[in-house]
Amino acid sequence: MLLPYFLLGRESAAQDPIAEIDFENQSIERLKGTVLNDSLFLTIEGLRTVTGLKRSFYWVKTNGNVRTLPLNLNKDYSIYAIGYTADEEYYYYPVEIGKRVFLRAMILNKKTSEFREGTQEVEVPGTIYGSYVKDGRVYLILAEKKSYALQLLCIKGLEVDSKKEYKLTFDLGSYKTEQAKFTNANETFNPARAFSPIKLILDKDVLWITVDEPKNLAYPHSEPPPGAMYRTTVIKIDLSDADKSVVRSFVEKRSGYFSTRIFEDKLFRIYSDFEYNATTLEVFDIATSQKVFSSTFTNKSDFPETDNVIRHMDNKIEKGVITKPFFRSGSAIGYIMSDSLGKYTLVMGGEYEYKPRTPLVGVFGLGALLASAFLQAVVYEIGSEKFTYQYVYLNLDLNNTVTTAQNVILPMKKIDEFEIKNFGVKTPPELKGYLAGNTGMFALYNLRKTNTLKVYFTE
Repeated sequence: MLLPYFLLGRESAAQDPIAEIDFENQSIERLKGTVLNDSLFLTIEGLRTVTGLKRSFYWVKTNGNVRTLPLNLNKDYSIYAIGYTADEEYYYYPVEIGKRVFLRAMILNKKTSEFREGTQEVEVPGTIYGSYVKDGRVYLILAEKKSYALQLLCIKGLEVDSKKEYKLTFDLGSYKTEQAKFTNANETFNPARAFSPIKLILDKDVLWITVDEPKNLAYPHSEPPPGAMYRTTVIKIDLSDADKSVVRSFVEKRSGYFSTRIFEDKLFRIYSDFEYNATTLEVFDIATSQKVFSSTFTNKSDFPETDNVIRHMDNKIEKGVITKPFFRSGSAIGYIMSDSLGKYTLVMGGEYEYKPRTPLVGVFGLGALLASAFLQAVVYEIGSEKFTYQYVYLNLDLNNTVTTAQNVILPMKKIDEFEIKNFGVKTPPELKGYLAGNTGMFALYNLRKTNTLKVYFTE
């Protein structure tokens, strides 16, 4: 019996690559990828010319097994998402016709391992802000401008299996995908997906949306509009029953930079007062709107030493040891985890030092409707994002204590330590990228002056 390409293996070593892929004497120019059931689907591209494009497709299991996929796809198209049924696997790619975007698919027969081109297509209306795969079906979270609504489009094979609409209190469709980032609650920390003024977090059958207003306060150097209201709007959408959706508003009476994140039915907010160099951490119970924690620190507040990780835009990485994590104003909460009731580990940091984005992976001229679509399943090189990333780890206890975290167990922290040891600021890789799965993180590196891609996996 032939097994599906994405069946799993689970062995890995943190410091050794699970796989090395030689791109046959041609430089690696771009990477695309997605994680399905914790196996990596990877596209490697060489130099694109008028006459052709060298491109190969692979499945990489966590045990290091690599399989080349005999996929013959037009050089102008790119794999966008992967779904499956009992007998077939669907490799979706987008096609733009006029101002309309459609998904088509190359279909793999699991029994014969042969591909055929699908004869149907599915239209994708609006802007896609997130997507995920469940039971082989591809779900698209999208919104159209001026609709004040969110749509959940479920695709099975090459047909629309279901389409649901949920009313919103703001016009999501008018915002760029860079302003509204989607993550899955069970995925591990990835800086490139962590910081934004609008966050969409999928937690099983619930979609949380948080909107920090005024939204241009996402970046500390931006000035708020005159008369702006400072608040966080929390929308809880029950994807199985729209009538159970909840909206809460948490007003911030102070004018300054703040950022929020949802975790376990609680809203965590960090507020920075630039005038007094003070930072306040607050926690609210969303169901009751009650504040359950608040503590303020200044730029003179001392804590036990901890690492401050800095990821630069040119693939360089470094760390410093600090005792004043609140010295800089304008921090955000990028990730939260907990292993006991009332005790949390927070990733506090943000995006700094702007430059135009030059992503390792991009869309291929499909226009605004597809710009940055399906980001949570695409390999992004953090150093080529718009910002330098900087972050520290904190422990928060609802019994009113906050301190720096010393022993954090996160795949990204292991990757940080690996890159600092092996690359640092002197020998950064030519390309690098990360893909988060449900149980760990894939890290991909193309070292300078080589045609080899090294694949790591850590839990």
